[in-house]
Amino acid sequence: MVRVTDVAESLGVKKPSVVVALRRLRDEGLVSQERYGYIELTPKGRELAEDVYFRHQVLLRFFRDFLGVSPEVAEKDACIMEHYLSEESLNKLREFMEKWEKR
Repeated sequence: MVRVTDVAESLGVKKPSVVVALRRLRDEGLVSQERYGYIELTPKGRELAEDVYFRHQVLLRFFRDFLGVSPEVAEKDACIMEHYLSEESLNKLREFMEKWEKR
């Protein structure tokens, strides 16, 4: 569990920015937080986070291991694309990677 200060320091932003973002996440049912307390993902938030993490890992691995993109650029590109890639494209990419590895 983390507090607003931890998130702000980790991301290099000011605490009010984190508070605004948390309010939006709380309104969407993705996090819970006691006043001035720890921030926790709700079950819905955890499910979404796990999905984004999975997408990120597939994209990162594809860019880095299949295309030979540098780790730094692969990480950056995966962060950008993980939120926009359709489920269909993600599945096709994963299938392609699995077939390629079996060759």
